[in-house]
Amino acid sequence: MQACYCIKTDILKHTCTQLPSEEVLQGLLDRSFEYSDKIIMQHSDKYILIIEDNPDDGLLTKRALKKLHYTNITLVDSGTEALSLLFETEKGEDTSKKSNTQTRAIPDLILLDLNLPIIDGFTILKKIRKHPSTKNIPVIVLTSSGEEKDIVRSYELGANSYIQKPVDFIEFEKAAVLISEYWLTLNVTPG
Repeated sequence: MQACYCIKTDILKHTCTQLPSEEVLQGLLDRSFEYSDKIIMQHSDKYILIIEDNPDDGLLTKRALKKLHYTNITLVDSGTEALSLLFETEKGEDTSKKSNTQTRAIPDLILLDLNLPIIDGFTILKKIRKHPSTKNIPVIVLTSSGEEKDIVRSYELGANSYIQKPVDFIEFEKAAVLISEYWLTLNVTPG
């Protein structure tokens, strides 16, 4: 059973066993685009980091988010590149072990694959949660693994959500709408 959130009266209220219907998704999209220019500008201001080694999945995710007017999206294809982006200063200093050093721009949302070369998603998640400047960033594990041990470990390490990648593009777009609507529009994070 794959859990997801259904839209009811503009609020994510209950869990269901399937992604929303085309009509519900279209209604959500229509409401999203009816917002004022200010809201669309806020979408543009949101910084999304996608950590995905599969080029097709990475581009699919980026494309789905761009259709929702998110433009500040960075796609990296390795754990090494992700850690460098998150924890190195412009001068190349590693700040992952320092608590008072400002890193580069901090993402508003991280979409993290688990199965990455050299440095896996679990290691990245652990480092994100340990560092003061990144510990409150919503991290959504977006992976092909449906293994219970991966789900449990992701939540133990501080993932905010675990989503098994839909295989179909339409289902993938639906998931992108739900992720962005909740985590970038409704959710409030500290700082």
